[in-house]
Parts: sequence; structure tokens; C-alpha cells
Amino acid sequence: MNPPSRPPRSARRPREVGSGRASITGAPKLADRAYYRAGIAEAEATLRSARAYFYEVTDEAWQALVDGGEVRDVQSAHLRLSAAHLARTASQVVHQVVSLSGTAAIRQDHPLPALLNDALVPQEHAILSPAIYDAAGAVLMGQAPTVPAFR
Repeated sequence: MNPPSRPPRSARRPREVGSGRASITGAPKLADRAYYRAGIAEAEATLRSARAYFYEVTDEAWQALVDGGEVRDVQSAHLRLSAAHLARTASQVVHQVVSLSGTAAIRQDHPLPALLNDALVPQEHAILSPAIYDAAGAVLMGQAPTVPAFR
């Protein structure tokens, strides 16, 4: 597996945003606020957990194919489920970071609004939609998937 690619240089990381100047109101910079640090840490853990699930099941399915086998229905359900979960989780994490970042994140030149829009798109695709949760759940319960072309 190749490691995930890095975000473009134009996208400021929360550390860079948080370590910026103090607020116009005189409030401390974001990195000096406990809620910001805790929220960013939670967002990091949440995203990495969802990504790890996706990579874990992708690796399992890949290994089954490399070993000359097939991807079983349960593995396929986990592939679909992990992809849908990652898309939804990534969108929620970006929204959380935007919320934590305050009014600075609403400026036209700030990268977060564009990232928020980008994060909304994948979860709207049919193969990543909430219907996948039901279809994957059906397969995990030994039933037929509830969406067409699931296998």
C-alpha cells in the first residue's frame, strides 16, 4: 500500500491556522485555546481511525486476490462500508475544523471553505451514500444486499 498523499501546499494545516495571530477581539490565538487543541486532536483521531479501517479492509481484499482467492461477500461489504464511512467521516471532520477555526475560516482567501465544499461531494455519490450502510449491514447479517450492483 502506498501512503496517502499529502494535502496541497496551499491548504493550511490546523497547526498553522491555530498558531496564527491573536484575535481582533484580543482573545488568544487558537492554538492557545483548550477547546481548539482538543477539537483538532479529536478530528485527527477520528479521521485516522476511519482511514485505517478503509486501508485494513482494502489490504485484506487485495491479499485475498493475491493469494489466488476471491473477495468474499463480507469483505466486499466491508470495502463498501469503509469507503462510505470514510467519505462521511472526512466531511464531518472538515466541518468540525471549520467550526473550530472561527470567523477566520469564512474569508474568501482561507482554504477551509473550499475544502468543506470538496468534502461534501464524495458522500453524495451513490456508491458512498447512506444506502450503503443498509446494504452492507444486510450482507453482514447474512442477507442479500439492499442496493443493486452491490457485489
